[in-house]
Amino acid sequence: MSIVVKQKGGFAYCMDTPMLNRPNTLRGKLLSAQQHVFRYGAIFVGIIVVFLVIYDSLANNWAINDFLGNGYQFITPVADASNVNDLMDQYSFAHGYGISDLAKITKKMTNYTIVNLVMDTNPYIYVLEAGTYSITSEMNLCPIFQKSYPVDITKTRQQLGVVVDAISFLRGEAFSHAFTEDATTNLANSSMGSAQLESLGYKPTRIVADLRLTQSFVLKNTTATQQLVVGYYRIYSKSYCTGCIPIAEFGHGSCNFTMQYNDTEKMLKISLSNYINGSRHDFGLMFQQTAFSAASHYLKFIAILFALGGFLASRRTVQWQDVDLRSTETFVQRVIKTMMPQYYPHMSYAIRFDMFCYNSDIFVLLFTAGVILDIGAAIKFTREVQVFLAACPNGLMSLQLFALSTRLLWVNCALLKIIKYFWSTLSTAGYSGESHIMGFFNFTSVTSLYMSGILLFYIPAFIEYNNSVRQDLKSNVEPLDGTAVNFYESFYVRGSGAIIGGLVLNLLLVVALDQLINRAYWSLMAKNSLARQAMYNSTSILMDFINEIDTEVFKNRNGIIYCKARRLCTLQWFFMSHLTTFGLPEKDLRTKKIHNQATNHTRQNTNQSNAATGISTQQRDSASDIVDKDGNFMVAQDGGHHVHLLDSDIRDVTNLIINIKILKNTSVAIN
Repeated sequence: MSIVVKQKGGFAYCMDTPMLNRPNTLRGKLLSAQQHVFRYGAIFVGIIVVFLVIYDSLANNWAINDFLGNGYQFITPVADASNVNDLMDQYSFAHGYGISDLAKITKKMTNYTIVNLVMDTNPYIYVLEAGTYSITSEMNLCPIFQKSYPVDITKTRQQLGVVVDAISFLRGEAFSHAFTEDATTNLANSSMGSAQLESLGYKPTRIVADLRLTQSFVLKNTTATQQLVVGYYRIYSKSYCTGCIPIAEFGHGSCNFTMQYNDTEKMLKISLSNYINGSRHDFGLMFQQTAFSAASHYLKFIAILFALGGFLASRRTVQWQDVDLRSTETFVQRVIKTMMPQYYPHMSYAIRFDMFCYNSDIFVLLFTAGVILDIGAAIKFTREVQVFLAACPNGLMSLQLFALSTRLLWVNCALLKIIKYFWSTLSTAGYSGESHIMGFFNFTSVTSLYMSGILLFYIPAFIEYNNSVRQDLKSNVEPLDGTAVNFYESFYVRGSGAIIGGLVLNLLLVVALDQLINRAYWSLMAKNSLARQAMYNSTSILMDFINEIDTEVFKNRNGIIYCKARRLCTLQWFFMSHLTTFGLPEKDLRTKKIHNQATNHTRQNTNQSNAATGISTQQRDSASDIVDKDGNFMVAQDGGHHVHLLDSDIRDVTNLIINIKILKNTSVAIN
């Protein structure tokens, strides 16, 4: 298509305009349609993810959960006890399964749990409510009561207690289960002691003490079989190394007791204790409050402040930043520029909020640091709840765990950014785009990132598979005090390598799939200098902010992006303030400069010829208003990591020239 400029006397001058004359190939149309689908799909999924992030911030905030206080219902059976020994006078414990029968370490664990639970306004623990479940046959917690209890029938109401302690031994992990036979051959059994277990490759990984206390009930003085539904509380202390501070699982449910009382021996025997199908089971957890969990909240809060400040700044047209060799920018000035840069009142709409959060180094690294500091509590909460969810579905808790898994999206983002940064220091690339490996660590859009997040929901199942070859050594088989649990061999730490490996494999799989499916897209983007800054020359990992500049580029297929000057200014600020740039130059800049100078010399001769025919400069300028008179531009970095806009003569376009384009809101053709 051409613009026709008429001159007095009837002479007409035709000028081709590349922005209007775009060849629409079938392949280009298909790629453009694909990008539209991805774009609107990403927006839709992005809304869901934003909801999940907000829900996670509220429902999975341990401080808020603890403050609400619903978890403190589990204080009921020990409310008037000051320590574990007080329970011996309040409850009738089963023979051989009382407080005095516990190993010293498990008694200490149980005592720690009770003492901290009953302490008023305890600043050292979180007591969390973790859902209510409808019991099924797969979650039968009642058989532990099938024992004999000394009972004084003269008491109006009876309260029973039973406690069992054990050490969990595990063998292998997820990768060894997958590639060896350690999950199927030479398995242990319940009669084996610690020496036999260790000879088979099992390692002690966790110490547990399972305390059950019934609610009071009335017992009839008869030898006849009695059946009664009795409520109970569970205090299940777990320590992941000998002497470590334990966590605790709480429960409140009910069992159907079948029992016989012998008044001569003052003994009550529960011959059968069974679950009640569909009965309610309340579930809770107790975690230690640590400096890490407190720091996690602060880091996330600071990250959100940077994200909000930076995103609001990106809504305006940030002033183009020229290189100033006469001054050195201080750290405080950089922080201020990150959140409050100098800007014009014009709107730019350069970056979506979700993409801003996923792609900003500051937000990603701060938020990821907060996630990692709290990762221990998050994994334990996820695993403990998932055990119940696997047997007793609960839609709200499933949603809560899925929201919790979205935290790992930022771990994925941070991992890609760190890989790009370290590869930039190791690579010998001399120009932007030379290292094809660098281009591999990018997502086409947030849709690909969300795909990696879906697989993260299966992390709890992966943990269970990792610890599936298990045998519990109970104190009635062997005294537990002689076996120590090493922290590095503990229940979660031992499998951390497999978990991290699974996360990395998940991420690389999705990245590889993205690169394979969108091969035509990546080839097209590699032709454009602005896209190359994102792909090869910075820690940017998402291409949404490039994709949305000019959706017609996919039809054009020549790699030229037409970007509004206002958007381009804001993108320059984003590159230099929220991303880490690597400072690689564009390829063969000197050769291009010599070539373009020769081309400009030819153009000047043509202009002189046009002047002889009577075509004025003003008319040529009006005809080329939609593109720059000097042709296409190039985005490049210098050795100081500053982002420049270069004209066709490879000269720096200054702030003054950019300001004119900002006022007119004209487009810049970037090749």
